This record gives sequence, structure tokens and C-alpha cells, in this order.
Amino acid sequence: MDLRDPTITTSDKFSLYFGENHSEESCQEACKQEESCQGYSLNLTSNGCYGLLNTDDKRHYRFDVEQDHVISGFKQPCDVQYDKYTDKSAMFGLVSVGGTDNRPDTVFLGEFQSEAACEYACSLENSCQAYTWVTRTNMPDLLQKCYGRNVANPTLQQTRGKYTGIKKQQSSVLTKPTDLYVQSVTSSTVDILLVTQHQVRISCVPTCDRVTVDNINGVTSATFSELQQATSYTMYVRAFETFVESEAAVVTASTMFAAPNVTLTKSAWNTVNIRWQKEAFAWEEAAISMNISCMRKRHGHFENGEECGVLQANNAEGEVTMDGLFQGMDYTFTVERRAGDTLRGDTAEVSSYVGLIAPTSLTAVTIGAQTITIGWRLDSDEGPVIPTVTIHCVPACVVKLVNGSTAELSDLQAGTDYIILVWTEFSDLQSDVVTITATTLIPPPSGLQAPQLSPSSIKLSWDSPAVQPDSYQISYRLDIRFM
Repeated sequence: MDLRDPTITTSDKFSLYFGENHSEESCQEACKQEESCQGYSLNLTSNGCYGLLNTDDKRHYRFDVEQDHVISGFKQPCDVQYDKYTDKSAMFGLVSVGGTDNRPDTVFLGEFQSEAACEYACSLENSCQAYTWVTRTNMPDLLQKCYGRNVANPTLQQTRGKYTGIKKQQSSVLTKPTDLYVQSVTSSTVDILLVTQHQVRISCVPTCDRVTVDNINGVTSATFSELQQATSYTMYVRAFETFVESEAAVVTASTMFAAPNVTLTKSAWNTVNIRWQKEAFAWEEAAISMNISCMRKRHGHFENGEECGVLQANNAEGEVTMDGLFQGMDYTFTVERRAGDTLRGDTAEVSSYVGLIAPTSLTAVTIGAQTITIGWRLDSDEGPVIPTVTIHCVPACVVKLVNGSTAELSDLQAGTDYIILVWTEFSDLQSDVVTITATTLIPPPSGLQAPQLSPSSIKLSWDSPAVQPDSYQISYRLDIRFM
């Protein structure tokens, strides 16, 4: 017998509490395992399972057949008998078959909102042969008392406010849904397909609160949303019509891991650190692996990702280091949680651009009045990008590359400060710029002569230079000759 909505709580001393995350089947089984339990009740909102005690006192319980958020039933077949000592609050007691009562010919079936519900309650009771639904005309919207008669040929009397009828046998049994199939799974949703000609009622263990049902061309689809990630769910799907439902068809599905929260930082020009936020799951963190793969781009196109650097071991904080990356490449790293070989997750992507290697050890090898020779060191990697060296002078100069690490700068002005900038280039990429400052020399005076000599003085003259120095420095050496 399917009954509804028990007025019991976890603190009720006349009820048992079997915990949450139950299905109707597991709740009934929990009741069967408890000797004192005579009936069960499953709250579909919390999936909490209650057991009802068979008591000898006047404590009773009320159910409502037309409520969908609670499923109830008996551990074993039994009658629900009327107790004249209860007040007018429409309650019934769980009494074993064969029990005695002052009104043994009457079965109190509960309170319902329609005659059809009362008739249905009678049809589910073996001992009920006829029903009486007593209404209160001044309160038509409230639940009304329903009684069953357990005599073979009851005398029925139809009066104002009282509806009576003979027991109606439930001739048809709904076929449970078939062809259940898990269509898709994400970290928070599950989509299933099934075939049924009826409406469906769905419950889950653990609880699923948001379920959307649709029917297209005879195929019913159900979408479960706002589910917990990386969790195994059991879905119970029943065909349902007014007061009648089928057995449950069962399907299981496990949601995926959600995409991890990933951040990326650079610790060197060819090294990145990938860190993810640790989360709590049903598994130990050690049982969950982080799968990290990468693709690299050159000129905006993906290349073979087999050589995407060297992955260093995880540390305790949920971080890996990827080094050995190649210059001039754009890397996209894909991070995914996995547990075992089957449970996978949504992927998170982070990208890092690896620039060109800049020249180092830039020096002025030789400095003249109109030329400067510079040298540098340029490291390389095993990647496909081979950059070129670019040199620029301020003020302008003529640059001639001698080899891969030397260049001659010419067409310079004597006695001038030059800022020399050096970097590497490839396509539209450019490395960091390194600079040095060098000053060209002033050439010695030309046309030097001593037009006048005297015993005590020497007069010197020379051509006016193109670059006027701030001062001249004259030195001499005294040679004494003896005749």
C-alpha cells in the first residue's frame, strides 16, 4: 500500500530514523531489517528514511495519498483499523492483520481530497470491500475522512456529505520505463533517455533536486542539474499516473570532475609553474592524478606537442613545474583531474608565451675615431626558432655583422657618445633589448710643425681639427746632447 506524508519527526519516540540518501527500495529494506518496524516513510526532499513502530498505545500516524514528496508503505501486509478513542484529527494506527477492535468491520484509510483517492486506498487494502468518504461541506478544500468496510456484503447508504462505493480492483499495472541510457555526463549534469508511455517520477541517491523531463517523439529525456562533481548517482525512474505507479527502473551515472582552478606563473624565460586549487573529494587526494598536456604554436598554428617541455614532479601544494620550453613558441597547457582509468574531468586551459633569448655579455671590443667593434654572447635551445640579431645606434651608424657574435659599427663621428642597442628578432617577435654606451676617439692633430725656435722658446702650430676638443694636452721630452 502506497501511503503518503507521515506526521513524524526524527525526535518522535514512536518512530525510527534510518538516515538520508535512501531510495524507496533501500528504505523498505532498512525497515525489514528492524524487528520493531512495521512501516516505512521516505521523504523525497531530503531522502530521509523513517520507520514506523507498531505501538500498543493510542499513538497513531497520518498519511496523505495525494502528496508526491513522500513515499510510504508497510513492511508486511496489514490492516489500517479505525480507533474510536482517537480524536477528530483523522489518524489511524498500524494494526497487524487479525487484531481486535471495537469496530472490527471498519477500516480507517486516512484523509483524502477526493472520492477517487478514497476509492484507490480501498482498492489497495485486501480487507476493504467497500469505502465511505465523509465530507464536510463547509470545508471542501480540506482532507476528508475515508473509511473502508471489511464485510463481504456491506450495506451502503448514500447521504448528503457521504460518498460510498464498492471496492474497485486495480486491473492494470504500469510497466516500468525501459531502455534507460545515460546520454551525457558533465561535472554537474547527467542526461538520460528512456522509453515510457506515461508520466515519470524520478528520485536519486544522493538527492537530486533539479530534474527537467521532456518527451520528443515518444522518447523521454531527463536532465539532472546542479549535481555534485565526481559523485556516483543512482536514479530511480517510475512510470506514474494518478494514484498508480510502476516499479522503478534503475540507472547509475558518475559525474565528472569539474575543471580545476589553475593559475600559471613564470619563474624563468623557459620555465612556468602551474598551480591548482586543492579540493575535497570522496577519494583521498593521493588517488587523484592530474593529467597535464600541452600544445605549442608557431606563427599562430599548433604544432606537434610531443616536445612540450619537461614536467617536474608534483609538490605537496598542488603545483608542477614545466621547464625546457622553446623560445618563440606559444604554449597552451591542459589540466585535468582523473581517478583511476574511468573517472575523468572537465579540462582547464592556461597559456604561456615564451619569448626569444636576449643577447648577453655585450661589450665594446675595440673603439676608434670612426669605428667601434662590439661583441656579445647568444645562447640557443633545441627548438625550431632561430632568431636573428638586430643592432641599432643612437646617433645613427652603419652596422656590419662580422659573424654571429661580432659586429662593426662605422660612419661614426669622432669624440661622440653612442648608445648601442642589441636584440634578437624572429617574425614579429622581439627579445629584451641590451645596451652599452661607447665614445669614439678624437684623432691626433694633423700638420704639426714648429715654425719658430729660439734659445728659450718653441712655437708650435697645427691644422684646425674638425672636432674641437675642450682642451689640448702637450707633453715633451728633453734630450741633452754633448758635443
